[in-house]
Amino acid sequence: MSETDIFCLLKCQSQPALTLMCNNHDKEIQFTSSAICPLNLEEQKERFLKFGKLPKFVLKGSEDEIENLFNKARNQIRFDLFGEAEYILKTVKEKYGDGDNYLAAQFGDKITKEEATEILEQYLRENNLDGAMSIVWCADLASSARMMWIGPHCKHNRPEARNYSFWIKNSTDNNFLREQGIRCLADHEIGTHFFRSFNDGLQPWYSDRKRFDLRGRNCLEELRAEEGLAAINTILNAKTRFLWGPALLYYTACKAAEMTFKQLYDHLTIYVKSPEHRWRLCMRVKRGLLDPNDLGGYGKDQCYFEGAVEILRSLDMIDFNVMMSRENLC
Repeated sequence: MSETDIFCLLKCQSQPALTLMCNNHDKEIQFTSSAICPLNLEEQKERFLKFGKLPKFVLKGSEDEIENLFNKARNQIRFDLFGEAEYILKTVKEKYGDGDNYLAAQFGDKITKEEATEILEQYLRENNLDGAMSIVWCADLASSARMMWIGPHCKHNRPEARNYSFWIKNSTDNNFLREQGIRCLADHEIGTHFFRSFNDGLQPWYSDRKRFDLRGRNCLEELRAEEGLAAINTILNAKTRFLWGPALLYYTACKAAEMTFKQLYDHLTIYVKSPEHRWRLCMRVKRGLLDPNDLGGYGKDQCYFEGAVEILRSLDMIDFNVMMSRENLC
């Protein structure tokens, strides 16, 4: 089995019968996905980077919803792999210097939205997915991209009625808008999230996981498996293969536990010179705090590194064909 087969960048044998949500790839759409997503992201980014004022995020959810999110185990900050994460960051710094230099080496030169769209359309055709999903560009997305679907609730057991869309952030702080980076992003979102979601709909447990004694889709173990596999897939076709991005997210969360927003932003210059990149890292971990000057933060992004490390340490014990059906064996 080839390396690509092992990590499940699988091609569909036939096109799924899905209806496009949007045929206009140039359409800009404002998008938020969960209670903790800031509604004023670009405004606060300018406020901080141009005027040095601490951000005041307006979040989609209520204070009770945010508190509930922070109290979940998957969102707590964890320190078990701090040494491993820091080692990767130091190794990359020694070899490449600034993080921007590494991103250029890993993902190539920056490209425009139009160039990225063309590459993505070709990617979909190559994987027999032409017409399977819409490509949507949006300016105010908290992450680089997101695979979304709408349709009947899982309990109704109608996976064929789901409509998929691939949302991508159209911003200069999206590190994947590069020659090879956009394909790596597609490997993450489509090669992992789309295929696992689609395959999950073909399984007998799709509408009732409890019946088969399976964990819920939103538990920490599932999150680690999903995002860990995606993190590995992201670098399979990159020019260099350090888990630098996931390690940086993990490290940032650990440091957020002892630093304010501004302290963390300044500290990260050790590994990242780009103000926009550091802003984004701090925003993602501090966005749920009522006061960004408070210590602590949102630890969900640590699951990328945790999951990738767990998978790589368990390669001989994982059936990746089963894992791509969205049942986790690690």
